[in-house]
Amino acid sequence: MKLLVVATLLVFTSAAWSHKVTSAFPSGAAPLTQGELTSALEGREFTAQPQHGPSWRLAYRKDGTFTVSAGDFSDKGKWRAGESAVCTDGEKLKFLCNTVRAKDGKLFFQRKDREVMQLIPE
Repeated sequence: MKLLVVATLLVFTSAAWSHKVTSAFPSGAAPLTQGELTSALEGREFTAQPQHGPSWRLAYRKDGTFTVSAGDFSDKGKWRAGESAVCTDGEKLKFLCNTVRAKDGKLFFQRKDREVMQLIPE
């Protein structure tokens, strides 16, 4: 019986470790100015893969509108860049700012739940 309890605890512990969400930016990831972030996002589309769930598709249009889709969910609205943050105001997702940093030409986006994902250009 003790062996079964220990084995069960090991399975649950290893499962919890394997599902750890990355909440820190990569070492050396740098904040972006408003101008740098606007240049990096404006007119571009990206994909991002969260730890759990479907991949995201994000588009930041030059006219200041954005779209996001993930699985069956989609939203659209207005976006703007701030100092190392992209702010969106969607029809479903109300006003929200997410921190964005860069390292080695790659963009990293921090979700509301603090998970950090890489934005991969399409």
